[in-house]
Amino acid sequence: MTSADEARQLLDPMAESFQGIDGLQHGFEYRDDAVVETLSIDYSTADVEKIAELPGSDFSGNLESGKVSLKESLKAFEGQGYTKVEG
Repeated sequence: MTSADEARQLLDPMAESFQGIDGLQHGFEYRDDAVVETLSIDYSTADVEKIAELPGSDFSGNLESGKVSLKESLKAFEGQGYTKVEG
């Protein structure tokens, strides 16, 4: 992508599929030289099976348990190049 407008055209349609799911907040911040994606999931209220169907989701194990390993999730994200930000 070479511009924020090009990024919006590509990412905004995908972002729409993340809207309206209980326990999930998602958004993109378009900057001149980067796109920052924010994803927050409250697993105590979220429908994990719905989230597993979203673009880019990668779940393993038993989804029916409703449990997700933070340790394994962090390892997977960091393996994809994401960086943990302390908040």
